[in-house]
Amino acid sequence: MPPRPTHDGSDHSYRMVIEDRYKRMASMRRTIGVSAVVQLAYICARTLWHSIPFLTGEPRLTLSTEYIFGAGVALFALRAWAFGFGKAHRERLWAIMAYSLGSALLVAECTLIFYMYHIDANMMGRTAGKQYPQMLGKHCAGRLGLPAATLVLIATWFERLLDLVGLVAGFTNVWVTKEYVMERKAQAKEAAAKRE
Repeated sequence: MPPRPTHDGSDHSYRMVIEDRYKRMASMRRTIGVSAVVQLAYICARTLWHSIPFLTGEPRLTLSTEYIFGAGVALFALRAWAFGFGKAHRERLWAIMAYSLGSALLVAECTLIFYMYHIDANMMGRTAGKQYPQMLGKHCAGRLGLPAATLVLIATWFERLLDLVGLVAGFTNVWVTKEYVMERKAQAKEAAAKRE
């Protein structure tokens, strides 16, 4: 451990604690930013993927695609505003809390759709042939020069990986944002106690 400085009368260990805290907060802000970008990319890719019925003339499979897309874009904008567009001194704690709650609801909706679509297709009254990979195989196999079964297999794994990456990014975003809010509240309490 480096020698404790005496020239300015400050407590070295206390300054190290504060420095670690600010480093941790900066790391959490970066994690929230990266996971939010991944989550937005997932929602945009998911929306494009769910437009397959529109492109092929098949009936729609889920009704929530537009709502999830709108909510995802709105939450991304809210996150940028809540975090002061990258300026820590302009953060709004109540807006960060609203963003965290909105992200949790969005992830819950995506998880529910993931479960109903990938795990329990009968819940939505569909057979296995009425899913996006099957539609893609039926309408695009000839144009792409691939057997329909191969295209369905590739599309099925693409779809699963897309959803899993999106859900992991969403859960990461919700968890780290919650931790960030708790840390900021603790800092505010400490500052209030010092002022008294």
